[in-house]
Amino acid sequence: MDEVIDMLFDYVQLAAKATGRNRAPLTAEERGRLLALTRMIPGDGSAPGPDDSDADDGVPVQLTAPGGFETARLVAVSRDGMRLRLAHPVAAGTATVVRVIAPALGYEFAFPCRVAWCDRDQMGIEFDGAPTKTPLALALTIGWNRQLDLRTGWGKRAIVAAA
Repeated sequence: MDEVIDMLFDYVQLAAKATGRNRAPLTAEERGRLLALTRMIPGDGSAPGPDDSDADDGVPVQLTAPGGFETARLVAVSRDGMRLRLAHPVAAGTATVVRVIAPALGYEFAFPCRVAWCDRDQMGIEFDGAPTKTPLALALTIGWNRQLDLRTGWGKRAIVAAA
């Protein structure tokens, strides 16, 4: 699964560069790689739909959710999104970040997404921006418990909170 996530990262990063908010022209090499990845990674233009056949499968992932974090199982990927299985699906339309650890490759991947649909213990998410790839040695020392600088606008003093 690690190699699939790495290919997916490359695809989503190139697609975000070509069509995202910070659009930039792709080089000839990038266009070729994007075309090759488009043919290698399945996709039909939308996040993978519900499916009961993969109830016990999946790779553990973490995602942001209202009020904190959720753990889930990544059960399907496409070039358009992912299907997750989790106890508390997040409402459709919610922005989230999905964190995937690839120990064999030594990286943590973070995919910005938007929830496309949710159904009982499943949800489909669509990619929504450029992902990040952090060496695992660095990611594990920092983790997702970072200090946030929350500027409230109520004076010059910033409020610092742990997320």
